[in-house]
Formats: sequence, C-alpha cells, structure tokens
Amino acid sequence: MIAMALIAIIPFFSACSGVQPASIQLPAPTPTATPVPTSTPQGNYNPGTPSPTPSPSATPTPGPSPGIPEYFSVNAYYPSPIYAPTHLFSSNGVAATDWSQSCKTDVSTTATGTVNDIICYTEVADADLYAQTFNFSYTAPIDGCAYVLETPYYFVDYPTGTGPATISYTVEVNGTIDTLAPGAGWTIVNSAPSCSFDYTSNFPNGPNCCAGKYTATIDTKTLNAAGATVDTFTTKTASWGGKVGNCAEGAVVQGTTFARSLTTNLPVSLLITTYGGLTGGYSVPANITKPWATAVPIANYVANPAAPPPPLNGQGHLYYQWDCLDPAFALQGRIRLMVRKWKMQSQLALGINGNPDLTGVSDGQPDPYIDYDNWAQIEGDAVNFPTGYPETTP
Repeated sequence: MIAMALIAIIPFFSACSGVQPASIQLPAPTPTATPVPTSTPQGNYNPGTPSPTPSPSATPTPGPSPGIPEYFSVNAYYPSPIYAPTHLFSSNGVAATDWSQSCKTDVSTTATGTVNDIICYTEVADADLYAQTFNFSYTAPIDGCAYVLETPYYFVDYPTGTGPATISYTVEVNGTIDTLAPGAGWTIVNSAPSCSFDYTSNFPNGPNCCAGKYTATIDTKTLNAAGATVDTFTTKTASWGGKVGNCAEGAVVQGTTFARSLTTNLPVSLLITTYGGLTGGYSVPANITKPWATAVPIANYVANPAAPPPPLNGQGHLYYQWDCLDPAFALQGRIRLMVRKWKMQSQLALGINGNPDLTGVSDGQPDPYIDYDNWAQIEGDAVNFPTGYPETTP
C-alpha cells in the first residue's frame, strides 16, 4: 500500500443534500516525483489494462505505469469464498442494466471533461453481513485526484435535538416540583431539568443527545413564621449537557478511521493526499462483534434515497462516499456506495433479476431462520421500533 498522508480532517458536509456537481475541466496536477504503490487493490477490483511496453522504435503510448491505478474506484468485499459482488448501479443518473460493471470511473483530464458521479451497490447475504468482516479498498489515479475526501455512512439511533432555551418550574413547600413550562421538550429527573433528547436515565449507558443551554426561572415556595406561603424566584443558566453526535452510530464510525467534531461529536470527513496515485483500504468489524440486533450498522440500502428514514435525514449520512478533488478542492468525480442485504442466497445468485426481500421455506424452517432488520423493516415495525429508530438492542 502506498504511503498516505492524512493531511487534514475537515468538517463533514452532506453530499446527500442533492447538490449536483457542475462540469469541471482543470489541468491535472504535475507531481515532482511519481511514487509507485507497493501493493495492489484488495478484492476483485481490476485496475484496468496497463499500457503496452513500447518497442525501442515505437512511440510510447500514454498510460499509467505498472502498479499505478488507472481509475478512481471503490470495492467492498468479504473474505473468499463469500459471494458479495460490488457493481455499478448508476452513472450520472443512468442506471446500469446488469451487475457486470465495476465500481470505477475515469477522472483523468483526458476523459470527458465532466464530473462523473456514480452510485455502486455491494450485494451480500444476511448471515454473511452479520458474521463476517467487511472490507473496503479504493484507488485514485495519478492524473485525476490530488485529494480524496472520504465521508462515512452513519445514522443516529435515537432522536436528537436542542433543548428549550428558557424554562421555568415551581418547587412546592413539600419539595414536589411542578408547573413546568414549556410543557414539552424537557422534564424533571432526579429533581433536576432533563431534556427529552437525554437518554442517560432511560437505558443503561444511554447517550445524552441534547444540545444547547437553558436559563431556568425557579419559584421556590416556603412557609414563613405565620404559616403563609412565600415565593422566592431565582434564575440559573446551565447546559443540557449533550451533543447530537453522541447518538451517531454505524460500524465504520465506531472505529478509529474517522474523528469526531469537537462541537457536535458527529463524524467528520477524512481528507487523504493522493498525489502520485493511491491504493488503500480498511476493514470494518462484523455486526456479530457488537450488541446490534439489526443489519443497519453496515447495510445502508434504502429504496428511495431522496426520502431517507429519519435516522439518516438531518444528522445522519446516507452513503459511504468518496470524492475525488483537484488541488483547488474542485470536484472531479464522486463514488457513493450502498450495501444491500439479501434474505435468500438463491435470489442473490440471480443477480439483477433476484429479489432481495423474497423469503421462502427450506427444510421446514423459515428462510431466513434469523432475519436482521434493514431500514425498510425498522421503519415498518411499530412494535419493536415504535419511533422508527434502531435503538432496540438484544
């Protein structure tokens, strides 16, 4: 693997906001030296056919040196012999007709001169998704990307938000606290204000995902010597004590690859230097190593990306995403990846003609014997996930 300089970690920006890149044509950066990667991409990625070696009398054919990636590409894969193909789903909004095309795009200045925005899918059976280590590999060519901005997929597993800025309550003579205002967004827990997005008292080790500060006006009632009630008003300012990113979840963001914002604790994108080409990758622990009862820590597939479920809309980020940037941070190409789980191996084997949600019966047992919920199942399960958030764990 070629050495990578991680030169900056910059605040995450959501590419699923619908902003489309404009046509860009910029000169390629000219490196002073061309380092050659010492490793090849992992998985079944094919970096393309290297240019032929010219004979002494031939004119050299332009192309990458052996071992230097020719395309901007991503491959997500599982250990052999697991069948979990990664393929092109669409390119600039045009859907692929089968699974035969690799997840790669040409970002060189000799290509079309426009930004190529592609979406890829990794298809994986339910049990493999749960029990096996998930791996990424990616490449960037020498003549197209000066930097790659990598943004992780993640969601929030509880509703998050900012608490009320002003509140008031009354402490009765007997110590009872009542007359809370406003009547929503907070309550009293253990004689102290608690935001509705603070789950520390709801679950063991629950997160506090309530941001902001508040000013409280407190009416404390006492009895004077004559037995009459006396009201003493005081004010105090305090923090709700949490950050929205305390509820950020997902297999990738639980590792050390991505840092967290100091202000929100949300994951931030990673900027990677790719002058001279890049071959890199990392692994994600299997769901079975974590106390997760669903597939969504890794499987981010949703049928309608334009209207993602609430845990992904706002604080979350729908895709695994890689942006190819030139030296001035102009977008040269984008790859977004979805991981889709399949309930039947026989349907997965049918490729584009299969149905990932079809179930059957084999040997008298339901197929699948165990089903780890995807986003569609979570959003439709009003019993186990009444708020549509994957906060329920075994």
